Amino acid sequence: MPFDSARVLGFEATAGPDCAALEQAVARFALPHPYLLFHPADLPEIRGRAIANQPLQARWEKLLSDPSPPPSTAEPRMLIKRRARRLINTAFIALTADQSLAERAFAATREALARFAAEKSWKPRPVIRSFLDCAETAVAVALAYDWLFDMLPADERNEIENGLRRNVLEPALAAYEDRSSLWPRRRDNCTVVSNSGILVAALSMLTSDRAQAAKLLRYGVVSMWNALSALAPDGAWREGLSYWSLAMRYAGLMAAALESTLGDSFGLSGMPGFAQTGDFALHAVGPFGAAFNFGDSEQHYDASSLAWFAHRFGRPIDGWLSGNNEGWQLPFTVIWPSWRKAEPARLDLPTGKIFRSGDLACFRNTWSAAVETRPVYLAIKGGNVSDWIGDHTPPPEEIWLHAQADAGTFVVDGARCRWVVDMGSDDYDLPGYFDHGVDGRSGRRWRYYRSQAAGHNTLTIGGRDQIPSSP
Repeated sequence: MPFDSARVLGFEATAGPDCAALEQAVARFALPHPYLLFHPADLPEIRGRAIANQPLQARWEKLLSDPSPPPSTAEPRMLIKRRARRLINTAFIALTADQSLAERAFAATREALARFAAEKSWKPRPVIRSFLDCAETAVAVALAYDWLFDMLPADERNEIENGLRRNVLEPALAAYEDRSSLWPRRRDNCTVVSNSGILVAALSMLTSDRAQAAKLLRYGVVSMWNALSALAPDGAWREGLSYWSLAMRYAGLMAAALESTLGDSFGLSGMPGFAQTGDFALHAVGPFGAAFNFGDSEQHYDASSLAWFAHRFGRPIDGWLSGNNEGWQLPFTVIWPSWRKAEPARLDLPTGKIFRSGDLACFRNTWSAAVETRPVYLAIKGGNVSDWIGDHTPPPEEIWLHAQADAGTFVVDGARCRWVVDMGSDDYDLPGYFDHGVDGRSGRRWRYYRSQAAGHNTLTIGGRDQIPSSP
């Protein structure tokens, strides 16, 4: 069976992002709005692609036929997502639609921006220390502010700027400069999403508060470099595909915003594994669409985050994986020009791959899902060891929050069924579910069956659990 195996230690590594180039780019920045993701000269082509995009047109009609915002009684994370995505869509409609739709969308956008600007906090869950909750709001407000800058009255722009400072820029700067703040040093989806929201917000404020934006850009790019180093050397994500979906959605958006605004991502787009991360979404999914749900990840996932990767890196497999993009990515696909699509069989891709970045091996006998080809899929996972190596307790930032004691677990698909399954995550609201213990192995998390080795397709010896960070 042909398979692809990346080298263990042979990839090129650099010390960090090019902060000197970042400082120079910020100093000479002189672009007019809009500059986040596209420039004014790009608008005619973007409008043309938007008008020709039937799914997008249908979404516009549906969205504007219901002018009311999402109910405030919704679950916090769902409310954040719905409000932020609605704002991105209405702002994009206001910029690209014909006059009638644009006027209605502009009114809805101004109303939403006023509500956000007036709110005391964009973090509805104080228990979340990172900027995960406010990052989606920050991205939406920053994009709407930048895209519609010349259309908004000066007093409304001032209120939006104050809202960005109060809810994102000032607390983010305090968090980056607080040595006890853990999330900027982690390498998980929360850190990627948090940094992305902060960076996009800071970029939007370059014309009004360059000094503060410059500080945040430096901190955020350095933190993002550390987080994305987890992709090296071959693009797998240790938290699994469902967390990869969220992390790469915002990592791609962040890189696109840096490149459109400052002309460079300062090394982030060239990090080992970043351009190739679509391979993880290709190989970690069985022939019938179910992901290998190790750790706290789930069988379902969203590969639409690869829309930007397909555009930026010219990978036809990413275009194929990202599908029709009728979800969150839909407005962005008309910003990023069309890309080629080709399925794995046509590209003659290997049917197996070993991922060193995720300690994962995935094999299949065919890329076809047709019954007559008798597709069989096997994926097996190694341990959760990080780059930290030592005999003592790993530092807190090196503990993978969503990891389980599942070294050696595996899944098997065949005959249109998953015959050997992984149970996935338990209820996140269970007492101590994310309490790993100060040593990463003694907390209440390891008392739950699904988190223990006994809850996986692997061995236990003498009834003892695995060391969760074991290789």
